[in-house]
Amino acid sequence: MSPLASLRCLFYLYATKRLIRFDESAHAADSANDPASALSKNEQLERLHHLLTTLPFEFQQVLELQELKDMAYRQIAKVTGVPIGTVMLRPARGRLRLRQLL
Repeated sequence: MSPLASLRCLFYLYATKRLIRFDESAHAADSANDPASALSKNEQLERLHHLLTTLPFEFQQVLELQELKDMAYRQIAKVTGVPIGTVMLRPARGRLRLRQLL
C-alpha cells in the first residue's frame, strides 16, 4: 500500500473514531497467503493512528478536511478562519511531523 493510501486510510479511521482490527477467523481464506503480513499492516495502521493523534490540532484539522472531506485550500481557509497561506502549509508540515515520528 502506498504511503498516501495508508495515510488516507488512517484519516478515515481517525475521523470515524475506530480502527480495523485483524480478525483471523474472518480472513481464514487469506491466511494461506501471509497472515503475518496482514497483521503487520494492521499494526502499522494502529501506530499511524496513534501518531496522528499526537499532532497539534491545527495539523489534524487541515489534514482531515483535505484528505477526508476532499476540501480545497480556499474552502478550508473559509471554514477554519485561517489565512489560505497558512492552510497550504499545514498539511505538508503535518505529514513531515508524521514522517519524523515514524
